[in-house]
Amino acid sequence: MEQHNTNLTNLWAAAVLEQLVQLGVEDICIAPGSRSAPLVIAAAKLSLSQTNNGEQGQLRLHTHLDERGLGFFALGLVKARLKPVIVITTSGTAVANLYPAVIEAFQTSQPLIVLSADRPEELLNCGANQAINQKGIFADNVVEFCQIDALDSEAEISENLTSIVRAYQKATMSGPVQINCAFREPLYPTDDVDLLDTDKYLQVFDQARSPTSSKFEAETIQPSGKTLLVAGDLTSSQAQHVLALAERFDTPILADINSNLPKHRLVIQSVELVLEAQPDLLAEYDSVIQFGGRLVGKRLLNWLSESHFENYLLVSPQALALDPSKTATQICIDIDTYCQGAVITKSDHAQLLQKSGQILEKARTFVRSLSFGELKAAQTLCDVLDDSVDLFVGNSLSIRLMDLQSNRDFSVFSNRGTSGIDGLLATACGVQQGRGRPMVVLLGDTSLLHDLNSLMIARRHISAYPLILIVLNNDGGSIFNLLPAANLGDIQRDFFQLPHGLEFDNIAKSFDIPHYSPSTEAQFTQQLTELFKQNGVAMIELQVPPTESSQQIKALYEFSRNHGAASDSTG
Repeated sequence: MEQHNTNLTNLWAAAVLEQLVQLGVEDICIAPGSRSAPLVIAAAKLSLSQTNNGEQGQLRLHTHLDERGLGFFALGLVKARLKPVIVITTSGTAVANLYPAVIEAFQTSQPLIVLSADRPEELLNCGANQAINQKGIFADNVVEFCQIDALDSEAEISENLTSIVRAYQKATMSGPVQINCAFREPLYPTDDVDLLDTDKYLQVFDQARSPTSSKFEAETIQPSGKTLLVAGDLTSSQAQHVLALAERFDTPILADINSNLPKHRLVIQSVELVLEAQPDLLAEYDSVIQFGGRLVGKRLLNWLSESHFENYLLVSPQALALDPSKTATQICIDIDTYCQGAVITKSDHAQLLQKSGQILEKARTFVRSLSFGELKAAQTLCDVLDDSVDLFVGNSLSIRLMDLQSNRDFSVFSNRGTSGIDGLLATACGVQQGRGRPMVVLLGDTSLLHDLNSLMIARRHISAYPLILIVLNNDGGSIFNLLPAANLGDIQRDFFQLPHGLEFDNIAKSFDIPHYSPSTEAQFTQQLTELFKQNGVAMIELQVPPTESSQQIKALYEFSRNHGAASDSTG
């Protein structure tokens, strides 16, 4: 029998939530389940109390029936708010369903807090219902695991809250954590107990800054010679500090799609086309400072790994290694701190800026001449969107289409920690919920099929602003047409592309989501413009032949290569 003092179970759960909220948590994501009832009831009562008292910064509760989607939704909130977010699950496989989101959070050092309810020790390894070994279930993909066994006395509450505080601090500095709390029955309060009377248990939080925020000594590691900046995956705030550094020393930046750098005279977007057109254009540079990791472009990655720089510095607050070539000196420090102290030798960059501008303008003209499809739709998005709109871009072909565009002037979000295709819509919904701005989501068909349950999140949670979901339906994994698998014939089709033959109109209808299927650029632009006037979610499906995008991308690279060579020969 696992009968227990209901006051202790529920007081302990309430103390955990109260402690985490006091530390700074403002968002809690909840999936249904019974073992987690003490945590859910405490969260609901805490939120209601704040509302009744008119407190500022009220606790926000979010719900979804699918733990996998919920985990990614929480990750999106973390990306938007740049603060820890809690995910509450019941015991069993509910916890395991969070694994993909936890891995993505770990790879990008995002403070996701998994608060998993568990069976007590006496119900493990004995055939009890919904009881698995949850201890360390995420292995090395969390920065801290905290096991709290079922409490036997009220005196243990304060003692165990110390572990909760430590886990929170670790999350804010390094990435995701799991707090695994075992609860004995009864799980629902039967006495008239005040679950909000937990102040006497709470621990004082030491607001010490992360070690990566320490002062940067300007003379320690500085580039020498002619220097170029590279911007990887950055927040908008980090991007502004990098741009300020570039302006201070009049130094160009090679900008990845995830850099969040705006159009600017020193910012070179669509680096892949520049390197394809004139690979020797960057040969004169002696040093590189790269900010952030997770670069999308293969040509840029190859250039960084194959060049022999006097200094190749990679600056990031993340402690994880971010250089696949293993040739960079990685500096673990806040980017704003580094930029404030860095010194770069001023040089003449006129040739790079002028020629890259010419290459990219010719590329835009070439894309305008193409038939309407995925590549032209990506360019149209850049023409239509401005800095009042966010873009969440999926992986595989979607992000590569956008990385080829050179007129981006809006914030970009993505999941590039593991570059998976699961949970992308859920993450986008979390980002928009946290940002409170209009958003366009650009996903491939296979990615959306992986995350159909999250259409329910979009329909239920997105109502205050427009969310326009653009689905690139090329009948499966067309990215493989750009890879060596394209040469495998039927094997490529049957085992890599996996054509599904589906359209999304009826899927959208089942979730009560408006659906549009434009066939021309004019229709696409008009529908985008109209949908930005309406709040809530809508779907635009672009149907194209499986090989069209890969053919157009190859043609764009060939055009850039030929015209880049011609431009180089004429000076």
